[in-house]
Amino acid sequence: MKRKFYVYLFIVFTLFMFCNVSADTCPSSEMDRLKNLANKIEYSRIVEWDTDVGENGEYKYPRFYINMQNLNKELRVFIENTQKSGEYLEIKGDSEGKGSVGPFYKDQKANITIRAYTANACSGKVVTTKTIKMPYLNLNSYDPICSEYIDFEYCKEFLDESITEEEFGKALSIYLKNRTSNYTTNNENKNSSFSFSNSYVLAGIIAISVILITLVIVFIIRKRKKNQI
Repeated sequence: MKRKFYVYLFIVFTLFMFCNVSADTCPSSEMDRLKNLANKIEYSRIVEWDTDVGENGEYKYPRFYINMQNLNKELRVFIENTQKSGEYLEIKGDSEGKGSVGPFYKDQKANITIRAYTANACSGKVVTTKTIKMPYLNLNSYDPICSEYIDFEYCKEFLDESITEEEFGKALSIYLKNRTSNYTTNNENKNSSFSFSNSYVLAGIIAISVILITLVIVFIIRKRKKNQI
């Protein structure tokens, strides 16, 4: 009798543990659904300019903000505080699913963690993470030469990596060299096409001239024959 009781107790205990484990487990299908919601969030870096005073007087510097769209009430967005290590700021979207956080400065990273905010076992679990790096202000972009070559990569106002004046000069030399080479090649192609077209035109003129001359000669010969008769 005691043996049956212990077996029964063991079965009950096992079922109880299984139910607890199942209740604490986030179903993969639910996590996939939450990840799809997280993937729909759109991020954009917005720049605002501020001023400060240094040794050479007043100067401007950029501050960056991260704007987010398509935030969902079943998700919570946490961004690591760049001012205090280990502290996270929670971003709650408005009624339109929009939110913003900042400021950030050059070379800083926004480490984003998105957690579930649901009424099931997935709540509080990490859905996905993302890192957004702030760009560098490219002072070389203010060089007068950049007004002539706006399509040059290192003439952009902001770059993902900093570039020295020396590196800018070397890259610009290569860019101008390739630009000149492409211009020369294009002109040669145009000239060859033009020459090719001219050859056809010249051949056409010669052919027409030969036909006209032949017709004139035939006409003259026939006229002489008639006169002889």
